[in-house]
Order: sequence, then structure tokens, then C-alpha cells
Amino acid sequence: MVYSDMNWTVETLTDTVDAEVEALPEDMWARLARIAKLIEENGRVAMARISEMHKKWMKEPKYRKAYEALGEEFVLASAVVDVRNRAGLTQEELARKMGTTQPVVARLESGRTHPSMRTLERLADATGSRLLISFEPRAPKRPAR
Repeated sequence: MVYSDMNWTVETLTDTVDAEVEALPEDMWARLARIAKLIEENGRVAMARISEMHKKWMKEPKYRKAYEALGEEFVLASAVVDVRNRAGLTQEELARKMGTTQPVVARLESGRTHPSMRTLERLADATGSRLLISFEPRAPKRPAR
């Protein structure tokens, strides 16, 4: 999909990116336009792999703490992506099989939602999977120093 303003254009290549862009608040569009203008004025863009940036950011205590706090939320999001990929489905195809829309599947895969049991059951049915939920003992907390 192509998103355009008078001075800039962004072409996205996946349904997930489309869903994220469509969900941006209006003030974020203004920020994107400003960034595009700065890139245009400076004439070049430095690219970095997300994994490289993540390694660098993990050295920052605030980032590491926030990332670790969100870890549990991303476990479920990652499982949703994995089960969809194992089933060989696109987000759109999975959405149809679940009786929902592609943006809903994108939100499930982003980790920003807390799906209901019903949603997880529909996901399992649509992907030919069996839903298993388990409880494991937590690792003991380390004493504060």
C-alpha cells in the first residue's frame, strides 16, 4: 500500500506494516512528514538492522528494564506469528478463517492486545492447532543487594 502526503510517500510491503501505519494517530503523521522532509533535505538515510540496534540498546539500563518487563507479552505475540506461519497462512487468510479482519490479526501479532480465550480458541481452530495453557513455577527472585 502507498501512503502519501503532498511532499512525501511511504510504500509498505506487508499487511502488518499497513495495519501499523493505519493505526497511527494524526500527530504521528505530522512527525513522519517532518522526518521525511529532513531526509529529503539531507539527501541520505543511514540504515541499521533492528537486531543491531536492539543489541546496542540492551546496554542501556532503562531500555533493558522496559524490554524485560514486556517479555511475557511478546511470548504470546511470537507464538501467534509462529502458529500462523506453520499453518502457511497470511494475516488476511488467517483473519478470514477466524471470522475477523486482518488488522485484528496484526494487533494480536504485535503483542499490544490481551486476547480472550475465545480468540485463542478461534486461532487454534483456524490454524489446525491445539491450544494448550500451562502454569509453571516462577524462578526464585534474587535478594536485593
